[in-house]
Parts: sequence; C-alpha cells; structure tokens
Amino acid sequence: ELPALIDALRHGQYAGFNITIPLKIAVTSHLDRLSATAHAIGAVNTVCRSTSGEAVGHNTDASGFADALRAFQVGPVGRVVIFGAGGAARAAAWQLSTTGWNVTVGARRVDQAQDLADAWRGVEAVELGTSAGMDRAHDASLWVNALPLAAGDGLIRATLASASAAPRCAMDLAYARRGGATPFVAA
Repeated sequence: ELPALIDALRHGQYAGFNITIPLKIAVTSHLDRLSATAHAIGAVNTVCRSTSGEAVGHNTDASGFADALRAFQVGPVGRVVIFGAGGAARAAAWQLSTTGWNVTVGARRVDQAQDLADAWRGVEAVELGTSAGMDRAHDASLWVNALPLAAGDGLIRATLASASAAPRCAMDLAYARRGGATPFVAA
C-alpha cells in the first residue's frame, strides 16, 4: 500500500502527504531521497513531490519540537528521559542530543532504544519499567512521551507514581482528541 501511494505521488496524483505511527522509519527505504534532517534522524513525517518528480522525505518533528522547547522556555540543558523509541522519539532525541542535553531513551524493547542510542553521542538506552529506567526518570528535568497514545499508559503511571519529584517540564508528542488530554498529560 505504501509503495503504491509513493508511486502515485511521483506521478503527480499528490503533492505530498504526512506520515505517522508506525511508518515514520519504514517509509525512508521507499523514497528517492531524504532531506539532511530526515537523513540524520532516520525518520520521516512529511513526503513531498519534487519538481523533478522525486519522492522526498522530510522531518519537521525535530523543528516543531525545538520550537515548543523555545516557546515554553525549557532549559537549561540537563537530563531528559524520552519514553519510546519510534520516529517521533528519534526526532526528539536528535534535537536534544545535538543541543547538549543528556538523553536517556526508555522503551519496552531495549533493543529498539539501543538502536536509537547508538545513532548519536550522549544518548543512552534503558528498558522501561526497570529500576535503571526509573532511576533515570527520577533524575531528569524533562520527560518526553513519544509512545503511541495509551500504549505505555501503565509504565508511565508507574514511573509517575514512584517519582520522588516531578520533572520541571513534561511534553507529550501524542495527539489527543480535541479538548481532551492524553493519559500522560492527565497523570
């Protein structure tokens, strides 16, 4: 289905489209080229047709995340824990690690977190729900939820319940229904 959609884009049926869970990483191998940011992150959230008909992948998650950090005056640089290791987590980890944050990526599958951690200096991986994951979360000044909506609800609630102090800031990258709050924000 994805190759057919990209082929339709190449033939001018679409000018572009957005990509979300679970295809942000998988789509990269189907595209003709990636922008420098998308290449560095290894994930795409926007695909556009170039003037020459190429399917080009872009990542605007990182710049959007950076804009949110600036708008809410998040800083100074410190320790951050990112819950999740998919495409949105990759964008947040890249943005934070390239601006000096000490990044810990926690995932249910530690191998996925380790793949992300291996991509950039200053990023470490932990398994969510373990004592190491809890310790890192408790030491962080920023928590970023990059898990699919409600996917890590139990793990996040356990981390919040066991935390001796809340982080200075928490950001949720998941979408909620209009006017609603995600489980992460509600907790």
